[in-house]
Amino acid sequence: MKSQFIILVVGIFLSAQLKAQNQMSNWFFSDSIHIIFLEDTIEVNTLPISDSIGWPGYNYNIISNSIGEIQLYSNYRYLYDVYGNIINDIVPIYTAPNIGTSLICPSIQNNEEFYYLYLDNELARLRYCNIKLNYGDSAFFITEEECNVLLDDDTVNYTNRLNVVKHGNGRDWWIINKVHSVSDSLQPFNVRLYNEGGFNDPSYYYTDSILDSYYFQFGQMTVSEQGDLLAMENGDYVKIYKFDRCTGVIIHYCEIQILPGIKGLQSVAFSQNGHYLYVSSEGYDSGDVNGISKIWQFNIGGSSTCEELEASKQLVYEEPESYYGWDISDMLLERNSGRIYFTIIKRGIAPGDDTVTGSQNLHLHAIMEPDLLGELCNVQENVLYLNGFVARAGLPNMPNYALGAWEGSPCDTLNETNSVAEVTSPPFKAYPNPVQDHLYIDNPLPTTCQAVVFNAMGQEVEGFVLQPGGLTVSTTSWPTGIYQLIVQQENSNIWKQSLIKME
Repeated sequence: MKSQFIILVVGIFLSAQLKAQNQMSNWFFSDSIHIIFLEDTIEVNTLPISDSIGWPGYNYNIISNSIGEIQLYSNYRYLYDVYGNIINDIVPIYTAPNIGTSLICPSIQNNEEFYYLYLDNELARLRYCNIKLNYGDSAFFITEEECNVLLDDDTVNYTNRLNVVKHGNGRDWWIINKVHSVSDSLQPFNVRLYNEGGFNDPSYYYTDSILDSYYFQFGQMTVSEQGDLLAMENGDYVKIYKFDRCTGVIIHYCEIQILPGIKGLQSVAFSQNGHYLYVSSEGYDSGDVNGISKIWQFNIGGSSTCEELEASKQLVYEEPESYYGWDISDMLLERNSGRIYFTIIKRGIAPGDDTVTGSQNLHLHAIMEPDLLGELCNVQENVLYLNGFVARAGLPNMPNYALGAWEGSPCDTLNETNSVAEVTSPPFKAYPNPVQDHLYIDNPLPTTCQAVVFNAMGQEVEGFVLQPGGLTVSTTSWPTGIYQLIVQQENSNIWKQSLIKME
């Protein structure tokens, strides 16, 4: 039985939406390109940078305040303030250059403190730098003690694909990244809460039965505007997961095969209303005899099963023949207009090489009406001219500001003195793990709970009532693999744990 798609209705305050639009109104990418998206106009400028060593146009970040003013930006090696001054000139940062492997996250404490989260290029671990404002000279600064701080534990290798999403209380943040363990080739999600107490220890969600040895580290990982779905591509297929903003639980939903046997998918993006998912392929590596990139649309809102979702696939764009050898590199939703912009770039552009000046890499291209079905989404080329600057690769990776408090959920009851951990993490235990024949689940609460077990494909395996004190569950009928145990009370998830079933 396939899990049904349920689009969660998320309460988003109007003020949160307006704030989100302002905080994401500035884009910075591709060596120096700076775009300001206003309600009525779009401005294309540049921002000063000191170098573009190695990987031009990859892994660029920017952050703005609630009225749309730039506060910080980065080209993956240096951090700059709004005046172009380098903040980390005495504290080097060695970030992984791949798209989507770093971002700047605002502090929940105040508006003058930020965290630069990034994937260490040498150790493949998640690190952070704390950026603070010096009130004496109104300048941002970084100290050696609070920069390059390791967040990942030593058992996890090859961290990649980084995203940050607002917690359901509208205040705290979930930090999500995909990891790859060299020792056992497992690829769990690493989900960590950042709240007023700092960075919490991560939870690992072993969601997938199919493991990827190479393509796990490339391409985009995107959360829907409603915050309930997460999508990522892995070469020839797209994976969709359910995400709970209150507990951080990630459960596998569906896997969509698009290019069977060919590793050529590049980017994913949700429409603003969350009803449609867009997936692009790169002509360079897609196996297409003409080297032509494509964009497909999937109707999430109109599908109740994974089979229906896969069958809803529509080709909505393919490059003209004249674009042979060019690739769609990245897609990103612009919230003022609701458009999804994307880049078409020439592979192998060397640093400082501005000789490739075809219209495709001098413009941003766009899905003009992504909330509409099929060809009505209206994909257009050369929508936004970049004033003669060459677009070299992916668009910026930014936190998802579009989510306010999730009204009607346990999350919106939180206040400044009531920590998230107290609400979402009672001390349940499930052991042994890995398990063979019997699983023991302790319930420390004086009340009855419900427990549900899902397999790696998101299918419900077993459900049972968890009485006070606990329960012993026979697991002899479970196939060998990875499972998620979720404990619920009053239809809300209050605890979760990944399990491994051994023979």
